[in-house]
Amino acid sequence: MCKRNYKIVPKEFSFGTSYQVEVWDDYGKYVEVYENSMISASMFVLNWWEKSEENKTYDELMCKTIQKLVKLDEKGGLLTSNKDNLD
Repeated sequence: MCKRNYKIVPKEFSFGTSYQVEVWDDYGKYVEVYENSMISASMFVLNWWEKSEENKTYDELMCKTIQKLVKLDEKGGLLTSNKDNLD
């Protein structure tokens, strides 16, 4: 497991100041967003950390689904050539 971490950096743009937010959760999942205020940037960090378990469950489910689809493609012979089989 990784440690939670975050960075909030103010960035100047032609339309004003935005805050670049980089966040890592307990499992090392990373996200970068821009928020309009320091308060919303801080709230994003806290919300991301709260969703840590939910994101992990989603990622595991997505991984299992992709593995099953690859097996179906192999079984159907779709991965034996360079064609995309959309013709």
